[in-house]
Parts: sequence; structure tokens; C-alpha cells
Amino acid sequence: MLPILFAIAAFFMKISDDIVDNRVKKAKFLVLISSVIYGAIFGYLLTKSEHSAYVVASIVIGCVLAGKVDSTPHYVALAIIIFCAVVFDVPRIDPMLLAAFSLTSFMDEYEANFRNNVLNKMFEYRFFLKISFLLYFLIFGVYEPLVYIIIFDSSYYLTQAYASRTLLRFYKSTC
Repeated sequence: MLPILFAIAAFFMKISDDIVDNRVKKAKFLVLISSVIYGAIFGYLLTKSEHSAYVVASIVIGCVLAGKVDSTPHYVALAIIIFCAVVFDVPRIDPMLLAAFSLTSFMDEYEANFRNNVLNKMFEYRFFLKISFLLYFLIFGVYEPLVYIIIFDSSYYLTQAYASRTLLRFYKSTC
């Protein structure tokens, strides 16, 4: 159930991102609904298990630190996530691990332009958080966060490749 929720959250987050980034004014209701949905799912995932909490919290903290929470729809999602964290029990997580995961999430959000193509690809495909969860698995034998972030990012990229483009074309053609 949790992996499916990560995929759904990524889908709605990417829809929100693209509508905001492309300033599609006709989609104000859709972007608000998308943000409420991904915020509620993230809020639920944050409180569901230690493993999902690491993934959600590190993504949220990394995005906030990178300045990616920069529009009303994302503020709405963040408010819902914070509300869930305050009202419901958040599993006990190690602050040092969360700091490390959040730092790698922040690095994923950083847009770099290096002469080294390997580094450029790492930033482009946001490998840092995946690598940190891979190391977490290799050291501690905990695989769930790695699975969750792979599913989340796969859904995000698939949405970017197919659904967002189609949706944006539809809204732009009806303007």
C-alpha cells in the first residue's frame, strides 16, 4: 500500500510543479486539488512508518532548503504535511540520519552545471538521495526507504514524460 501511495503522491506533485512552473492560469483548481492530494498523502506517509517518514521528511526538508516550495499550491501541501505531523504521531527517527538524508535531498534539488558529465547526470536524475538510501540499506539492511524513493522518482519522471506534457498541451490549447 505504501509504495502505491508514494507513486500517487509523486504523480500529483509533478502535476502541481508543472502547472505552477508553466503558469497555466486555467488550471488553478486542478493545481490546488493536486497539491491537497499530494500534501495529504505525504502527511499520511510521514506518520505511517519510520521508513516512509525518512523519505517524506527528507524530500520536504530538501525542497524547503532549496527554495522549491515557492508558490501557493506548494505552501498548501506543506501546511497539510505540517498539520499531519503535529496532529498525528510521527514515528521516532534518528535526527542525524534525517539530516544526512535531507542534505542529499537538497543536493538533488540543486541545479548544477559541471564540466564533468557524470556529475551533471547525477544532479539531473537526482541520484544523491537514492545513493544515501542505498548506503542505508547496505549498512543497516533496511530496504524500504530505497524502494520508496525509487518508486516515487519513477512515478515523478513518468508523469513528467507523459501526463504533464499532455495536460499542459490540453490547457494551453484551450486558452
